Amino acid sequence: MFDETNKEGVQDPHHDGLVITLSSSNHTLDVGATAQVTATRFRRLDEDHDRTCRIINCLQEDVTTARAEVRELMHRHAFMDQRVIEAERRADEAREKAREM
Repeated sequence: MFDETNKEGVQDPHHDGLVITLSSSNHTLDVGATAQVTATRFRRLDEDHDRTCRIINCLQEDVTTARAEVRELMHRHAFMDQRVIEAERRADEAREKAREM
């Protein structure tokens, strides 16, 4: 349920008015400072959310940049295809002239 990370930033629960002691035949559990533990967890969730939002924004910018680069590469590829087609046409014309001679 709770581990050592939940203790970070939490005051000693035995000095907190919210300490609840549960007793059984063999065990005594002190469940304390529930509000502090919850607040700490919410603060961590907020920090994680903020970090995640920053990462998402960076990834979205990267995707936009990558799309622009892909468009540019597609344009260059189409241009190079046109040059190859033109070069092949010229080569065919040169072959035809050579045959006619």
